Amino acid sequence: MTWEDFVDEFKEKYFNIEVMEAQQDELSNFRQGNLSVAEAVQKFEQLARLCPHLFISERDKVRKMMKMFRSDLAVVINSGPYPPTTVADCVSRAVRAEYWVGQNREQRAKFYQEKREEKAQFKQNQVKQGQTSQQKGQGGPSGQNNNRQYGSNQQKRKWNAGRQGNQQNFLQKKNTPNSSSYPTCQKCGKKHLGEVRRTNREDRDLNFTLHR
Repeated sequence: MTWEDFVDEFKEKYFNIEVMEAQQDELSNFRQGNLSVAEAVQKFEQLARLCPHLFISERDKVRKMMKMFRSDLAVVINSGPYPPTTVADCVSRAVRAEYWVGQNREQRAKFYQEKREEKAQFKQNQVKQGQTSQQKGQGGPSGQNNNRQYGSNQQKRKWNAGRQGNQQNFLQKKNTPNSSSYPTCQKCGKKHLGEVRRTNREDRDLNFTLHR
C-alpha cells in the first residue's frame, strides 16, 4: 500500500467529504465581522489547519487572511510602500490598524455626541427665552397682580377724591348764608346784610340792589 492509498483510506474512514467541503466553504466565506483581530485570527487558523491544501504558499494564506478583515482595517493594513507578505506581518499590521481605527471611531463618536448635546442645549435655551418673552408680553403672574393692584389704587384715589369733593361742596353750601336767614333791616323792613344809611332815592336804589 502506498502513502497515497493510506491517506485516501484514512480520510474516507475518519473524514467525511461533506464535512470537509463545508469547512472549506466556511474558510472561504469567513469574515471578521464584530470579532476583534485576535479572535478573528484565531478562528482563521483553526479553519486553515483543517484545509491546508488550500494554501500553496504563505502569500496565498496572507491574501486569504486579508479578505477576512473588515474593509476599514484592510485599507490601513495595505497602506505603505508595500503590502504584507507574511502572516506575522499581516497580523501585526492588523493589530495596529485596529487600535488606531478604534481611537478614531471613539473621537468621532465623542465629537458628534458633543455636537448633539450642544444642539439640544441651544434648542432648550431658545424655548426658555421664548417662554420668558411670552410671560413678559402677557405681564406674567406678577405683572397681572401689579396691574390689579394699580387699578385698585386708582379706583381708591378716584373714590377718595370724589368723596372729598362732595364733602367740600356740602361744607360750602352749609357755610354759605341763605337769604332767609338774613336779619330784618330796621330801616327798610327787608332782610339783608349790612346797614342802610341812605334815604329817599338812594335808599330805594340801595334796597333794590340789596333785595333784587
